[in-house]
Formats: sequence, C-alpha cells, structure tokens
Amino acid sequence: MAAKLKKRALAEFSYVVTEEPPQPVKKLRLIHQATPPVISLNLSSSNSPQETIFLLCKLEESMPIDKEGAEGIYNELVEHLIGERDSIVRCKIISLFARLALVPGFNTQLLADDLLNRLNSETSHKVLSQMLVSAKTVSQMFSPSSPYIQRFMRAAFKNVSNSDHQVRKSCLQLIGCLASCEQQRKDTPASPDWPVSIQEVLTRYISDEDPRVRCSAFEAMACII
Repeated sequence: MAAKLKKRALAEFSYVVTEEPPQPVKKLRLIHQATPPVISLNLSSSNSPQETIFLLCKLEESMPIDKEGAEGIYNELVEHLIGERDSIVRCKIISLFARLALVPGFNTQLLADDLLNRLNSETSHKVLSQMLVSAKTVSQMFSPSSPYIQRFMRAAFKNVSNSDHQVRKSCLQLIGCLASCEQQRKDTPASPDWPVSIQEVLTRYISDEDPRVRCSAFEAMACII
C-alpha cells in the first residue's frame, strides 16, 4: 500500500522539462549608403547657346540633393554666368539658382546676396524678370523677421515701375509673397523709398494697361487681405 501511495505521489509531482530550441543568432546587416555622384556641367565645352541650354536641361533632370554637390554646381554656374551674354542661357541659370536654394543645408544667404546684387545691375528685362521669380522662391527660405525679406521687398518696389510688363508682373508677385510673409498691415508703408502703403501701390497696378500685370496685382492684393 505504501508503495502505491509513493508511486502516486511521484506521478503527481513529476514534470517534464522541455528545452526550447536555441534562437538563431541575428546577423547584423551593414548597409552602405552610396555616395552621391559628382555632377560636373563642363559648360565651357559647349560651342553654342543651344548646347549650353541642353546641358542645363540635363542638369535640371538630375539636380544634386546634397549640400556639397549643390554648392559645387552653384559655383560652376556663377563662373559661367560671368561671361555669358545670351539672355536665354542666363535666364535658365538664374532659374536653377532657385532649385539649388531648396537643397537642405545650402547657403541661401550667399545666394540671396548674389541675386540682390544682380538685381541692381541687370539691364535685360527678360533676365531681370527671371531674377525676381527666383527671388520669390529664395525669399521663402528665410524667416519673416529676416532682414533679407525687407531687402527683397525694396528690390521689388524699385523695379515695379519698369516699362516691361514681365518685370512689373514678377515684382507684383514678389510683393504679394513678401507682404504675406511679413504679415504686414495693409496700411504699412511699402518701403523707405515708397512712403505709401503696400495696398496703395498694388491698387495703382490694378488698372495697368497690360492684363497680365493687372492679374498679378489682384493676386498680390488677395495675399494681404
């Protein structure tokens, strides 16, 4: 009897130890990030404005996305711009400046200073208009309290009375963008050179002889209402 009780007790308290299979060792996978390719325009090799435009269009399709690449391209574009006389090529280069400003880490202050200096000396209406368009993009890289906002505003008001409708149109678009960025009151003086308010200046161009200028004036007015 005692043997049966002992056997039953052992059966109740016995258990089976099961060992879990060893977990497979996780292997670290090192991912090697590819270095961005170095982009070189070699604009000096082009023999005509058409070839230069072709190279610039190819660049536009594969703009650099890193700071170093963007600054290298910018320096090359600036160097070529010094001796370039074709207005279409110069417009294309200036338009690419705005694209470079969007690259993270790019020196937008250097680009803004460059654009502002060129705005003071440019004589081609076509190129001047493109500079103002690019300035609109570059200006959005700065905070509303940045002194560059006021500098771009002064440049816009300086050129808004230009005889060319494209220049007037671009100036009004820039004014609308900057006025909205600064969150100025509609009765705020436009600039030290324009003692009247921004709204008054825009009102003048609502009745401009060119419909495209009138449209830009209305759009700029909508930004500050």
